[in-house]
Amino acid sequence: MIGAPWINANRLADELNRQGLPGVTFFPFHYRPFYGSLKGTDCHGVLIRITNHTIYQPFKVQCLLLGILKTLYPEKIKSAFKEADAYKKIFFCKAMGNDEVWNILLREPYTAWKMIACHKERRKEFAKVRVKYLIAEYALSPH
Repeated sequence: MIGAPWINANRLADELNRQGLPGVTFFPFHYRPFYGSLKGTDCHGVLIRITNHTIYQPFKVQCLLLGILKTLYPEKIKSAFKEADAYKKIFFCKAMGNDEVWNILLREPYTAWKMIACHKERRKEFAKVRVKYLIAEYALSPH
């Protein structure tokens, strides 16, 4: 699930589903957090349902979420990244593997497919290495 008070849940779900990502469907979702900085605030977003774990591509989903949010709400995303402290930036970059995605989000107007492309070669290399560690039924997975 991902959400915020300023997101239009139906529009975000429609845009994400329009991408045709394999193994995942997005549903409009409305909720009110019980804790955290948005405690008691009506939030809107999407519920992410993995429909087929063998073809689901979490990195692509993550990049498309960020890219579509930036396209729909450029000022909100720009502000969030510019206001992030060094600690948040470090952890974001670690989660993404490096600072390429951070820089793309800050500098580029349309980001989703650029973020995905910046990791393409390294993901190919990793896919070769990981095969020997996979359970047989996952070894044929396209991620």
